[in-house]
Amino acid sequence: MRKATTSPIRRREAPSAFAAPILLALLGLRPASAAPATASAQGTLHLELLDELRRPTAARVYVTGSDGESHQPQPSIHRTTQYDDEPYYYVARRARIDLPPGDALIEISRGFEYRLRSLEVSIVSGVEQTVRVDLTRWIDMPAQGWYSGDGHVHMNYGGPIHRSPPEGLLMLIAEDVHYGNMVVANKWGSNVIDDEYFTGAVHPLSRPRHIMRWNEEFRNDGLLGHMSLYALTELTDPVYTGFGGSDQPYDFPLNADIADQVAEQGGYVTGAHPSVFLGEYQGGEHLICIALGKMSGLEIMGYGAFTGGARNMLHLLWNAGFRTVPTAGTDSFLNSTSGDPVGGARCYARIDGEFNDESWLDAVRAGRTLVTNGPGLSLSVDGHLPGDVVYWSTGDPPLSVWVEAASPWRLSEVDLVIDGVVVSRERDDKRQLSLSADIVPEKTGWIEAACSGPPGRFVFGGGIFRGTTQLASTAPVWVVVDGQAHEPFQAAVTELLGYVDGFIEEARTVGVYANQAQRDHMEEIYATGRQVYVDLLADRSE
Repeated sequence: MRKATTSPIRRREAPSAFAAPILLALLGLRPASAAPATASAQGTLHLELLDELRRPTAARVYVTGSDGESHQPQPSIHRTTQYDDEPYYYVARRARIDLPPGDALIEISRGFEYRLRSLEVSIVSGVEQTVRVDLTRWIDMPAQGWYSGDGHVHMNYGGPIHRSPPEGLLMLIAEDVHYGNMVVANKWGSNVIDDEYFTGAVHPLSRPRHIMRWNEEFRNDGLLGHMSLYALTELTDPVYTGFGGSDQPYDFPLNADIADQVAEQGGYVTGAHPSVFLGEYQGGEHLICIALGKMSGLEIMGYGAFTGGARNMLHLLWNAGFRTVPTAGTDSFLNSTSGDPVGGARCYARIDGEFNDESWLDAVRAGRTLVTNGPGLSLSVDGHLPGDVVYWSTGDPPLSVWVEAASPWRLSEVDLVIDGVVVSRERDDKRQLSLSADIVPEKTGWIEAACSGPPGRFVFGGGIFRGTTQLASTAPVWVVVDGQAHEPFQAAVTELLGYVDGFIEEARTVGVYANQAQRDHMEEIYATGRQVYVDLLADRSE
């Protein structure tokens, strides 16, 4: 493993002049700087943002003037949505907006838990006015112990501007993302990006409710897949593999070897970009690493994931007996001028006690998670919550199950899922849906809740394509019946083994190795992982 070092090739984007005023505004040291005086043909709106406790805060702001054009607040970070190019702006505490006379529309969003504020303001030529906007919650997840995280955030990666930590923190606060897993990663070759911000600890700008920590996305070019890593004290060595023309052209070390480095320092490994396409699992080595106990989570929701297919993969793994944890990460590029918001998909983790870097990840490790691109979702099984284990014996009263989904937008259905089968579904067209059931379990297994709703302008993060539906799903409540071990589902294990065999064949035929020793190591590790699935087939099946 290695500490952060200067990259062999460093692509430095133009620095943003916005960082200094944003840092001062975030810290409340002085008002955000105002723009120069404007021509008398315009009017000026001074916008001030307050949270539910009337404290200054940050938010995502949309501004439409009477001319139908978008107008940028000053100062603010300007971005546009990925697929429909709608401008939006990140504002810290306050900003000045110069607008043409007439009615202007100001829309203010702050993540998933606050109501969208939509204000029509009459702009008068030559007149300055101040509007203070109180943002209010429709749900308070931290009050219930749930804290959100975006597990896959690139501050600098695919854009023309070099962003700074104050700007990254502003975006997290504006979206009310409690934990930002900022990642060091290479791009196409030896250019490792943002390693100068890696310290192996929480960034000092972090706030009590908004934590920012640099970790790593380990990337192999095409074959082995990517991994989102947490709680690193050192960057892995190397940070990438398989990039021809770089100093790491071989598909070696294996991702399993890198995962061992992470484990040695007490870190946590999740699989990034899981999906199934044309009958092949696109996560590369993920299933090998999961079988060997080297990967604990799958990033099933984000801008780089096919969420439906990834969730189905989780169901296969759970039915095979693996307690793989559902996580989420947008794969946002914060320095790109075009991109959907950070935290458009997020993983909530249920914490017992105080929220901090360690407690949030401990909750993820324990599987106490919910992934969502907007809706709130709760699951209770005899009072037990996602990630918990319920022990039930024949003759006990039925398990009392309650599921409730809520959203600021209308939902369409909520599901109760047992061992991959929807056993109860409530459909309607409203913002809150619920269902209840008394369950007599037949065997050891799992219970999950999920919900969905129509797409919308303020819904992001459900997959690679825009226009996605609202989605949320819980980690399961595990049910142990009569003390019996879980019986692997033969169909699930067979399907997983098919994906593993396809991957191993690809690693043999297109993998690039420096010598026979590397190839032999690959064969040994992959054969060991494959054998785990073979052994599961030998156990009792459905």
